Amino acid sequence: MITAATILIPTVLLCVYYYSKAVKKEEQSRQVLEESTRTGMVEPPSLHPVIDKDLCGGCGTCVEACPEGDVLGLIDGQAALIQPTNCIGHGACREVCPLEAITLV
Repeated sequence: MITAATILIPTVLLCVYYYSKAVKKEEQSRQVLEESTRTGMVEPPSLHPVIDKDLCGGCGTCVEACPEGDVLGLIDGQAALIQPTNCIGHGACREVCPLEAITLV
């Protein structure tokens, strides 16, 4: 017999697991941004993304789409440019953003 607990407990554990992964990734993004700021490496050398915080839904597709690594990250539930000097301006992030929150400048 299946009880509510046999469904609820694994579901809650799965949610806690994914939430803790998201929190850990956000903390890593914060650390990368702090290091970039501390070293003065905050000005992109070329074309780079600008994220409209009013439009960004925080889905993270731009973060995943960037082949350059830690250029973008999620901070406070929104995309942020965390290591701008690594951006080469190809625009993969802009292409995948479902809310069109990213422009290249």
